[in-house]
Amino acid sequence: MIRRVSAMSLLLYAAPAAAQTTVTLMHDNDEWAHTEQEYASGSRLSVVSAGWGKATPVQALAGWLPGGEPGDTLSAGFGAGHYFFVPRNIDTAAPAADQRPYAGWLHGSGLLVRENATRQDIWKLDAGVVGPSALAEPLEEFFHGIFNGRDMRGWDNQITNRLAANASWERRWRNLIPVGGSLALDVSPAVGIEAGSVSVAANAGLTVRIGANLDADFGAPRAGSLGGSLSRKAHAGWSAYAFASATGRYQAYDIFVDEPGGDSGDPVRGGSAISRSKTRTENSLGLVVAHGGGRLTLAWTEESKRYDQQAERQKYGEITLGLVF
Repeated sequence: MIRRVSAMSLLLYAAPAAAQTTVTLMHDNDEWAHTEQEYASGSRLSVVSAGWGKATPVQALAGWLPGGEPGDTLSAGFGAGHYFFVPRNIDTAAPAADQRPYAGWLHGSGLLVRENATRQDIWKLDAGVVGPSALAEPLEEFFHGIFNGRDMRGWDNQITNRLAANASWERRWRNLIPVGGSLALDVSPAVGIEAGSVSVAANAGLTVRIGANLDADFGAPRAGSLGGSLSRKAHAGWSAYAFASATGRYQAYDIFVDEPGGDSGDPVRGGSAISRSKTRTENSLGLVVAHGGGRLTLAWTEESKRYDQQAERQKYGEITLGLVF
């Protein structure tokens, strides 16, 4: 969709000097899977620090959250995200009632990570704006102008401005099985829930990893559902692992499909005639390569249709850069 390095990468320089800080920058893009429709791209930055996790307010908040165990390591931090969605036909300015509306979602995040040797919980609160103030249109025009991308002519019909907030919780279990030498296998189930004005959903999935130094994290960080590990331990030297994951999702509400684009008085509104199932699936394959505190993730993801009138399953590529210090 858009060949770009997110402007949020500038925030990397704001990372704290506290011990065991993990900075992760994620980007996924449908153009990398040779599509030019529906879900367009998403970017997310996270910075979590074990030092911040020792702060008294963070410790007090963690005490109120369920599922903790004595000896858990607690990290806290912040994040930011930017996502946008477009209909199948981007060459017309007229809204299409049977295609998803244009939409943008820009938010900041508060993050809390609690983990031990076999379990990781991630609590996240996102707050921001959906609509023109999310700046999806000017960013698309800017980067497509640089890289000679196709014009998207229907941004006047996007979902209108509204404040938005969503809270989510994800739990992932790590089950390491030695294979031989430095290699190990990890069979990692995960569950998650989210609720707010953007999405109300429940997720369950399974990730299988094989490679070296699997104890460094709880899986590849992701910009989508069941987002993987936001914290990581540094290991000397090179290591790598391959992974495959499958996720099932029940989505009671999705603002990007359930809300039509444009204004209430418009004769035709984008997405006003679409229908959808509340269940969908997501499958991914990927590779993680790490050296010391650095981590690179490359992945390919295919989703089932998000609504009935969608022409085909959604596909996109992902790249993630991480640094531990």
